Amino acid sequence: MSDDVQLMASRKKRVVTEKARKNQEVGETPTEMRQPTLLEKVLIGGFMIGGTTAMEYASGYLGAYVLGTIVGIPGVAYSKEGMRIGERFRNMNARSTNWAKTWAPISAVFGGSDAATRIIRGNKQDQWNTIISSAAAGAYFSRAGGPVAMMRGAAMYGGFTYVLNSAFKPRQFQYKEEIVEF
Repeated sequence: MSDDVQLMASRKKRVVTEKARKNQEVGETPTEMRQPTLLEKVLIGGFMIGGTTAMEYASGYLGAYVLGTIVGIPGVAYSKEGMRIGERFRNMNARSTNWAKTWAPISAVFGGSDAATRIIRGNKQDQWNTIISSAAAGAYFSRAGGPVAMMRGAAMYGGFTYVLNSAFKPRQFQYKEEIVEF
């Protein structure tokens, strides 16, 4: 390395160490971060829940529309005689749109309630988020029957998810290192 480069590197190192020493005198460290206030937590959480719910709605809509189109292709190809091709495509589009409008809110309820549960529980991700979001979906499915039906639906969906999660727990992989001789 040339003398100029070494001189610049040593000056830079001195400046960095001087800044670090000043930060330590003040009581700050470069890795220390300010904790967000309650208002900031609420705003960030609201944006995360809203964004997740919107993305889940869009993905549910798009997925159901594509699936409805795939299922509708045989109807276009093998339809009744006398039905024009444009009418066949309109029927397929109407069916696909109906599927999309049905599945999008369901997907949004699952995703949004999962995000809300995770944020409320302090960013903890485990089986309880799935159970609670399933209970929310059960309440959503039963909303036409009133509050009692919603509670029943929530208990049924949440309970069923709990049983499934308990019965089919993922197994922990145990890594065992062994020496293999040839």
